[in-house]
Amino acid sequence: MTLLERDDELNLLASALGRAEQAKGSLVLIGGPLGSGRSALLRSVRHLPGAATATVLQASASVLEQNYAFGVVRQLLEPALAGVTDDHQRDRWLAGAAGLARPVFSPRHTDLLTAAKTVSVQRAVILGLGALVEHMSDDGPVVVLIDDLQWVDEPSLRWLAHLVSRLSELPVLVVVTERQGDPRAAGWLVTQVSGAAAHTLQPNPLSLSGTRAFIVQEMGEAAQEEFVAACHDTTYGNPLFLKAVSLNLRKDGISPLDTHADLVRTRRPPLLRQVLIDCFHQYGDAVRDCASAMSVLENTDAIEVISRVAGVEPEQCSDAVVIMQRLGVLVRRGTSKTLHPMVRDVVEDTLSAEQRERLHLKAAEALERGGFPAESVAAQLMAVTVPTGTRAIGTLRAAADTALARGAPDTASRYLRRALLDASPAGEDRARLLVELAGIANATDVGAAIRYISSAVPLLRSARERAVAVVRIATPAIADAPPAIRGLISQVASDLGDPDELIGEDHQLGLQLEARVRSLGRADALRQPDPLRRLDELGPNPSVDTPAERELLIVLLYALMVSARKSAAEIGRLGALVLEREEPNPSHVHMAMPLLVWTLAAAESAEVSSWLDRAVLRAQQENAVLELALIRTEQATVGLWTGRFRDAKVAAVEAYELAALDWETAGSSAAMVFAGVAIATGDTSLLRGIPMVHSPDPVADAGLAGLHRMFRAAVAAATATDQRGALEHYLESGRQLERSNWRNPVLFPWRAEAIQLHQAVGELNAARALAEENFELAVEWGTPAVIGQAQRIIGGLCEGAEGVTKLREAVATLESSLNRSELAHALLALANRLRANGDSAEAAYHLRRCRQLAIDSGDYRVASQLGVRLPSEIASAEERPVFSTAESKVAGLAAAGLGNQQIADQLGVGIRAVQKHLTNVYRKFGLRGRGELGEMLRQETPDVPRISSNSRPDV
Repeated sequence: MTLLERDDELNLLASALGRAEQAKGSLVLIGGPLGSGRSALLRSVRHLPGAATATVLQASASVLEQNYAFGVVRQLLEPALAGVTDDHQRDRWLAGAAGLARPVFSPRHTDLLTAAKTVSVQRAVILGLGALVEHMSDDGPVVVLIDDLQWVDEPSLRWLAHLVSRLSELPVLVVVTERQGDPRAAGWLVTQVSGAAAHTLQPNPLSLSGTRAFIVQEMGEAAQEEFVAACHDTTYGNPLFLKAVSLNLRKDGISPLDTHADLVRTRRPPLLRQVLIDCFHQYGDAVRDCASAMSVLENTDAIEVISRVAGVEPEQCSDAVVIMQRLGVLVRRGTSKTLHPMVRDVVEDTLSAEQRERLHLKAAEALERGGFPAESVAAQLMAVTVPTGTRAIGTLRAAADTALARGAPDTASRYLRRALLDASPAGEDRARLLVELAGIANATDVGAAIRYISSAVPLLRSARERAVAVVRIATPAIADAPPAIRGLISQVASDLGDPDELIGEDHQLGLQLEARVRSLGRADALRQPDPLRRLDELGPNPSVDTPAERELLIVLLYALMVSARKSAAEIGRLGALVLEREEPNPSHVHMAMPLLVWTLAAAESAEVSSWLDRAVLRAQQENAVLELALIRTEQATVGLWTGRFRDAKVAAVEAYELAALDWETAGSSAAMVFAGVAIATGDTSLLRGIPMVHSPDPVADAGLAGLHRMFRAAVAAATATDQRGALEHYLESGRQLERSNWRNPVLFPWRAEAIQLHQAVGELNAARALAEENFELAVEWGTPAVIGQAQRIIGGLCEGAEGVTKLREAVATLESSLNRSELAHALLALANRLRANGDSAEAAYHLRRCRQLAIDSGDYRVASQLGVRLPSEIASAEERPVFSTAESKVAGLAAAGLGNQQIADQLGVGIRAVQKHLTNVYRKFGLRGRGELGEMLRQETPDVPRISSNSRPDV
């Protein structure tokens, strides 16, 4: 088999052999760590040019035969003598040496030789053996190959030292290998031999290209790039490790394909395991104990820490680490040298579960005493499954704070969950941990946050502590909380008391609790305490200095917006006061701010769009995928309510795709706004993949039931010929929304759709009555967009000059609106009426404006009536997508059932990177989540079309 990346070494050996042929012999030493390919390089000498005409003597020393006198000499010379068929040649070789060397080759004299300890006897034997080699070299060059010099028996070493001292006068080349790091290599006889080396070779680990060629040689087929990279990363280019892995894979019939790259990282071949175990046993208890300690210490190579964990003196530990470093079983990770991953696994396998836990506990103590960061100590505690005492709680808490500060909430949550193991079953220390966990879970798992708080509150003694716990539940989560949690929140608020009667921090807590109590009825405005009276109590210019004050004001404004009980102008003014005090941070989606965003969007606020743009930029910079999904949902809502349909559709699609990463948290919001965009744009094909539209399950909440019915009505109106049935859906939707006091015509314009259907079935009186009701509500709310829309609808129902007048009024009203789409609708209606009356010149002017507005806003309904084809802003990829290298790794592990943190740990990346790659995969192939990902990979169909406006994930 061809040696790879050893050309320089082979050339030097060939030159040394050439000089030996000219009676200029030398010693070449091949050193290196375990598995570096020393033996393979030694064996290759037999195949060098010129070696075919040489007498090659070869031996391999063994640690078990070190007490076998002249054992290596016997291996070298006996086969050579036995292979000589020419008696005359044998006689010449033995002439003058046979008598002195006879004890080595005669069993009758073995005991005598072993017993003879005098220098004179051994000296005579060595001289005889030396003469024997010299006589051999008379017939041509002699090549002496000895593997593992450090294990050669002492008499053979003495003979070898004598031989190498005379090499410059002989046609003899001696090549020996020596395992780097073996303490026996420092013996004076070994160093006497190795010190005479004319050249020392140190084979390097194989490069990535060398690894690729090695795999091809071993596995007999071309290897794909990711598979090669996995082999190289796992073995660090060590030829022995590579050989063991490739043989094991080949035995199991695994081909070198990229899809098998993850298998490489988990392979620990039995052959390699035994080699490593034997290796550690050879170097004594100190090396073995230090290796065991280092198997649990992944991020430090501090001698004082390793020695404490191993239970050996620092000096012994330092020597043991040097041995392991020279052996090549240590690799560099960051700034520390640690055990090679494959070596670590082998060492861990030799330990019992009890031994491993004991080592982790000792490591935690040693790291804490050494002043290491809390996360380093916590990593050790995470591996212990038994209580370790209350002191561990403080360490794990500190580690959680550090993890949160570096943007790793999942890791922080894991630390705190581990701390629960050391907390008392029913104590306040447990409750406080649960409260901290809830604060973290708010951003990723609202259901878990609520469960943590419900478990913590009964364990807390004071009303204030219970209040602090409850306000950890984010306001957006309250509306969907189960009845038991609603009762808990109300009780805690009652126990704390009226916020207006409290002072200081208790007053702020009371306001936060009030905001949550009011949010309990957010889905049904009639269930809320009167928000208008409470707003009046706060005065014409409520204080917005504290987060609690702003939160309460947001909840009140949202309730009044939904019910349209206060004008848009006043709500917009008050909402702007809050917006000015809040930074556009991605984390705002886990607080009350989304309610303000929707409120200001309905009030036609121009500031909210730029505020969201800055929040999106921050989310992208921080790679906050879940937060980005929710912010894009907000942007889609703003675009929808302000008539920027192209922007709304792009944002809605992206939000829907991103929500697949965490459907439980972001999915319902994304689906709802997506359905709203579909209805507003008239593209009801977008509704077909949204389960909430088609689900037969009843919805308990009257408001949500009305929304659900409205979405179904939109589908029925677009796809069914039964317009009467579609009308009934809209009317029932309206009745359900009215029962929840969701009266604002901006939010869910069911009346506008029902009016059109009334006209279609010939019920003009019903259409006019509903149009007047719609106009009254629009005036009550007061934004130009909704008033102008109501005027347009009435104008469309009026005939003659009255209709033209009403339509002109609508256009005039909408000129001051942000909603360019509504202006386009009004201009189109006016132009059509003018053209019917014969005024084509003015109609043409309005149509030109209408056309441009439709293009600018992306209003497909207006554009289709004008015969304008709008460019698609959500282009489907022409080419079939493929996995990137990183996506393939992450997707494979996710489909195999690993969690995001497990994937991050296995690949050595941050959890945000894992989330990013999974999101890209879901978006690229139109998948809902891990279940569909696994199914796609099992079917080996990575060419599913990219998600598009006409291809929705079945969430």
